[in-house]
Amino acid sequence: SYQTMTSFQSVVAVTIAAIMAIVAHAADGNKCGGGCVPGSAEFCGLDDQCHIYSCQSWYEFGPRNYTGYDGVSPTPLTCQDIQVTEPYDTNNVNYPSVSFRCHSLTPSPIEMGFTRRCTTSGPNTDFTCYELATETDFQPFLDEVSSSGLNCTDDKYDETGYPKFKYRVTYEHLFNQNGISGLGSVVFAQGHNGTSEFNETLALNGTMYASYKESTVQTTAAPTQSPTLRTSSAFSNKRQTISIVGILLGVTFLVSICL
Repeated sequence: SYQTMTSFQSVVAVTIAAIMAIVAHAADGNKCGGGCVPGSAEFCGLDDQCHIYSCQSWYEFGPRNYTGYDGVSPTPLTCQDIQVTEPYDTNNVNYPSVSFRCHSLTPSPIEMGFTRRCTTSGPNTDFTCYELATETDFQPFLDEVSSSGLNCTDDKYDETGYPKFKYRVTYEHLFNQNGISGLGSVVFAQGHNGTSEFNETLALNGTMYASYKESTVQTTAAPTQSPTLRTSSAFSNKRQTISIVGILLGVTFLVSICL
């Protein structure tokens, strides 16, 4: 079934101690012929070309620190269709593919997971990516949307034009360092513009959740310092993205943000 979120999250992480910074990255017009089209679910790849977000294109042309791709001797992705994942299930996939939501998170959005998984691994690394399979059945999700009666009345945000269908792109890099687990960054990138009516083509072409994990990272010993906020430009994505970067101590990193 498709999960409806609570006002913050219905799933509570086992242990989370996070310090986070929210940073908006300005578009860079010097790459990809002046930048990729905002709201088109495109990213500017390492080949200086715009690509629609997908597991294969992200793995091959996305920033290496978010994919681990070896341009000299790459390991191929192995992909298979799967049962739809449950958003925010800590034992499964943390993020949704499509949501029907207000600008605010109140009332709770209606969200759908992914139906295709691609994986590859190397020494002490794993890359896992989720997208929507071509034959995805959206009807259960749309039935829940129809019966939800979602009404956007929260006065904290401008709810003009809401609720909308949102097409989600999320990617992360998580690693262990010097015995501390859960370090890394998560980026909520700009996908397709939201629509008042569900668009299956947009959902199937440009929704993605990718996770690159390093099990061990050896570093030279250095004097201990207090944790400080840091930001990451993540990659030369020539559009605005929202990057959440911080130190996470615990097993699971779950965070929700209004986009």
